[in-house]
Amino acid sequence: MVAWLEKWKAFCKGRGRTTWIVLMGMAGMLLIFLSGFIGGEDTESQQESNRTVSVQQTECAYQTAMEQELTEMLGQIRGVGRVHVLLRVSGSETQIYATEQKTETDGSRTSRESTHVLVGSGSSQSALVEQTQDPWITGVVVVCEGGDSIQVKEQVYQAVSVACSISTAQIYVTAMKS
Repeated sequence: MVAWLEKWKAFCKGRGRTTWIVLMGMAGMLLIFLSGFIGGEDTESQQESNRTVSVQQTECAYQTAMEQELTEMLGQIRGVGRVHVLLRVSGSETQIYATEQKTETDGSRTSRESTHVLVGSGSSQSALVEQTQDPWITGVVVVCEGGDSIQVKEQVYQAVSVACSISTAQIYVTAMKS
């Protein structure tokens, strides 16, 4: 160890300030390069995985809540009886951010610039959420005791269509087995 230290002192003795700055800069660049291999990818993939799990949980929670609401609502319709609802959803919860439009006219040319509206101050700024859209309901299956009756089926078709904002072609109603 002492011999290595002596060699280092001899190397450094005749060097000027510029050499030191170049060596330190190269050492810094080497550390930055190596930091990409040490834990950087794990953190990014872990964050992406967490986002995916969060989206799936949100989608599942929305689906479960809607199924429960529809089951309770349809159970109140005369003639339906016991009811089971299965919902199919697509996509995930989407947030629409507020934007600010700037239009500049220079002779015959018009340029438009759109930027997100930010709230907060300093490093805690975030985009202003204007609207949150739920996942899309792509289909509904209703199994109920009164599914044999044409009148009950029609009432269920109309109720689900209005409640979910979907066409009756995306709904299937059938009778529950005895």
